[in-house]
Amino acid sequence: MKIPIPIEAFEDKFPLVPVGEYKAQLCNVVEKPSKLGDSSNLWWEYQLLNYDNVKVNHCTSLKAVAFFNIIKMLEALGANKTDLQGKKEFDPLSYVGKTCTVIINHKMVQDKMASYISGFNKN
Repeated sequence: MKIPIPIEAFEDKFPLVPVGEYKAQLCNVVEKPSKLGDSSNLWWEYQLLNYDNVKVNHCTSLKAVAFFNIIKMLEALGANKTDLQGKKEFDPLSYVGKTCTVIINHKMVQDKMASYISGFNKN
C-alpha cells in the first residue's frame, strides 16, 4: 500500500517567534472543553502586528481559581478592573479587534521548541 504524503504536512503552521514583546490584536475567542472534561477553556487568537502578522494562541481556564489570568489579559486589552468586579458575566468576543502588548517566550512542546504568550501589557 502506498499513501501519498501531502506537502502541507511539512509546513510549519506555528513558526517560532523570537522571544520579546509584540503589539498584538485579538482576532478570535473560542470556548472548548478542557482535556479532563471538568471545565472549559477559552482559546484566544492574537495576531502579532509587528511580526509578519503571525498568529499565536493563548489558552485560559474558566475555573474560578484561574480567572485572575483572564482579568489580567482583559486589563491589558483596555478593561477596567473595577468595572469587571461589578459584572456577573462578560462577552469575550467584545474584545475582538482590541490591541495590547504580548510577551512571547519559548517552551518545548512534543519535542519541538514553540512560542507561547507568557504575559500581557497595555499598549
